[in-house]
Amino acid sequence: MIANLLFRNVEWIIVLFRWVLLILMYVMMDTTVIYLVIPVYILLGIQTLLSILTLYRIILVREVLLTAEFFFLLYWVITQQMWGSPDLWFAYTSLLLLGLRLPLRYIWGILVLGFGSAILFLTCGGLTSTDDSNLRAEGLLVTHFVTTIMLCGFIHILRKKMKAYFQHWLSFMSYIKLLRKNKAASDLCHLGERFLKRLFPYKKSYVLWFNQTRRQKDWQREFYQFALLESNNWQELKQHRTITMSNFTGQSEDVLYFPLGQKGKRQGAILLVGQRAEGLSMVDLLFLHSFAIVTSSHLRHIKDTEELVFRTDAETRKQMAEDMHDSLAQQLFFLSAQLFYMKQTLNPVMNEEMFATIDRMEEQMKECHLKVRGYIQHLRFNREAEPLLDAIRDMGERILKGTGIQFHYVTKGTVMEESLAVEEAIYRVVEEALYNMLKHAKADQVEIYLEATTVQWTLRIKDNGIGFAMENVNTSNRSFGISNMRERMKRVGGTITIRSVEQQGTEITAFIPRGGVSGGENKGFSC
Repeated sequence: MIANLLFRNVEWIIVLFRWVLLILMYVMMDTTVIYLVIPVYILLGIQTLLSILTLYRIILVREVLLTAEFFFLLYWVITQQMWGSPDLWFAYTSLLLLGLRLPLRYIWGILVLGFGSAILFLTCGGLTSTDDSNLRAEGLLVTHFVTTIMLCGFIHILRKKMKAYFQHWLSFMSYIKLLRKNKAASDLCHLGERFLKRLFPYKKSYVLWFNQTRRQKDWQREFYQFALLESNNWQELKQHRTITMSNFTGQSEDVLYFPLGQKGKRQGAILLVGQRAEGLSMVDLLFLHSFAIVTSSHLRHIKDTEELVFRTDAETRKQMAEDMHDSLAQQLFFLSAQLFYMKQTLNPVMNEEMFATIDRMEEQMKECHLKVRGYIQHLRFNREAEPLLDAIRDMGERILKGTGIQFHYVTKGTVMEESLAVEEAIYRVVEEALYNMLKHAKADQVEIYLEATTVQWTLRIKDNGIGFAMENVNTSNRSFGISNMRERMKRVGGTITIRSVEQQGTEITAFIPRGGVSGGENKGFSC
């Protein structure tokens, strides 16, 4: 639709140019010669009618009128030997207007019919001039015929190319408009592949992000992403090139690899199945580079927004912790001090029942104070930009320091990039589990196993404490912490399983779907 609007604008430019030529023809002609004035007035009437037909989009009548006008002008130029006059340019504009609407074979048919009739007219002695003039006119006619044929072919090819490139440009502008409305990184694959489908309609295209954190709905895209990440040489691919991959049927095929990223940091890739790098035109490369720049910048913007939300959340948590410390914690300390003063002033013999009540109040006050301090510590602590694997090890050391509990920490896999939401969920689940173990388990040993693969995270936390009855989990003091862990896993699409046996210990296992890791050696740590 928009391409047709572009051609309509070009048509009106040509129509205006024809009016300029008509004025020029009128200025140059000798008005005293009647037979020279009549063709100009005929062309003036045809041009006025063509302008009206173009305005009201009566295309068929206009094309017939343009064809008749071309034959008339060709006859006029030949009979008057006006090879350098504006009349010939006027005839060319008629062909140009026809070429904007009609297929190339019809234009060539008109040319063959027109120039063939003209050459036959000259051969049969249509002019009263000498034979040398006839031969010169025939030579000029053949020259103009060949030139016009080549020019029409060139314009036709240029029209097709420009129309295709214009449509690609409109698709790219539409893609940018959709990006502005998009706030989730998970939707970039689908949006990007829709644009690439328009750019390469006969190729299967995939947009892969190495930091994808959720299982993808397109299993074919997930297959190619897994195959690419598992290959040994994909990290060496810094520029677009043709690679060989096995598809899901086991057959090898050529795939165009085009990296996505900013400042030398690879965030993902475009895969065009069945496309070779040698088959890309300069315009195709221009669109691919523009797509890569715009998409990577938008992904960076999304991540910056997520990080801003994360930092804002951290500041809010810090402020809440300070408020709790300055108000609630201080008031609890004041109440504890008042209870101690009351206990010192009472006679233990005469007020045994009161003493017992005060003792219970002190125990509850102490437990409440410990919980408040734990909440304050939980709200205050922020791991900043420390790598997740190292942050969990440091957290374990910090929480278990001075408790005498043996801490064993094993990791597998190397993290390339992960979203803040997933890292925060894993970190907080481990933190919650360790605090629950300290409060309730009475364990002397805890093991944490964390594995990162191209598909998911696997987290396992196990202690040798007293355990608990699973049927009582909803009514015990642990229920709030367990609910928090389940809620955090749900937010990132993960699952969590808790298995506990009394007097044997508790084991927590979590699986979180993700992407963006490479295999690595096992690394162990214990203290």
